[in-house]
Amino acid sequence: MGQDRYSPVTVAFARSPRAPHRFGVIIIIGLMIFACYGAVRVRNGILDCTVLDQWLKLTPCRAVLASDEGAFRNDVAFSPDSRTLAVAAQTVTLWDVATGAYLQTVPLPGDGQPIKVRFSPDGASIAVVGSWGIQVLDVTTMRVRYTLPALGVKGVAFSPDGRWLAQSELVQSGQASFGQVRIFDANDGRFVRTMPGKYTLGYYDLYFTPDSHHLLVWIEIPRPSNTRIARWIWNITNDQITEEIGYGDVSADARLLRLSDGTGTVMALNDSNDQYVVQYTPPHGCPGGWDAAFLSDPDRLISVSNTYDEISFALWPSESYTRVCRLTDGQILWESQAQGYCVEVAPNNRVVAVCEFARVQLWDVPATWNQ
Repeated sequence: MGQDRYSPVTVAFARSPRAPHRFGVIIIIGLMIFACYGAVRVRNGILDCTVLDQWLKLTPCRAVLASDEGAFRNDVAFSPDSRTLAVAAQTVTLWDVATGAYLQTVPLPGDGQPIKVRFSPDGASIAVVGSWGIQVLDVTTMRVRYTLPALGVKGVAFSPDGRWLAQSELVQSGQASFGQVRIFDANDGRFVRTMPGKYTLGYYDLYFTPDSHHLLVWIEIPRPSNTRIARWIWNITNDQITEEIGYGDVSADARLLRLSDGTGTVMALNDSNDQYVVQYTPPHGCPGGWDAAFLSDPDRLISVSNTYDEISFALWPSESYTRVCRLTDGQILWESQAQGYCVEVAPNNRVVAVCEFARVQLWDVPATWNQ
């Protein structure tokens, strides 16, 4: 008779009726830990689109763009032909929209994170805002065309006709601090003019109207809500300024804005008097978010928001953070638990870029969003 290959302890443990139960408990606990860990990472955009789209049906995700691991996404911008996406984080990187492939990194003049990035209307130049001011580079060669040195630059915009580049900045003069807006020649950086007046300190966003004759200036005064509370329309041709009080979301061409006062009122720019007039007030206003963008159909708005807390959700959350809404009646056309804090729609209206903490997702625009 041959010797038993197993020790008495092993045989006793295997025969114990509790052994399968112990192994089962360990396996269940391990699966629960893995599920919780995976849920956290999925909800925060760490896994790829195969999981996000095909399995969980959270988003119409096409690609997840990853660079500068752990760096906050400050801004994104599509090129005019919708083929390239610029992402401002620790650096500025360019990505192929069709494939989600990394293309190149934009050289920066110094330390500090870029806070805004914009393409020129012809797509030949890219402007990067940072602690150095504004640097404008040739997209093809990445050679610096010119630099506008200034402290406290907060906003930048190219005019649609390609003639002007506008910048908003914070100015320190002696003991006084104020905000101002200046316009430069977009070809060579030559100073053209300054918007009349000195304004309250804040963070300024700039939008040119399609005729390139008007500049919409949003001011966001630092406060607990960080709500944009004032806007000016600067007629560049005659230096007339129309001041209005309010806050909301602006279309890329500055023609439309949606008030975030709970009514959801949509206003359109009246060229005859440089003022926004009410276009319609829906029976139920569309919900707001951290950021919003108009789709090419001006009656559609996509908004995103974020808890800013990776573990403050249930595995089956009931709250929606991303919504597509029809402005005319406030109807929600699509919603998801996916989170984001900035959103940009491509000029061709086929792709949406959604910023997360450390990633940017590219979403294909479904046909249902424009129905």
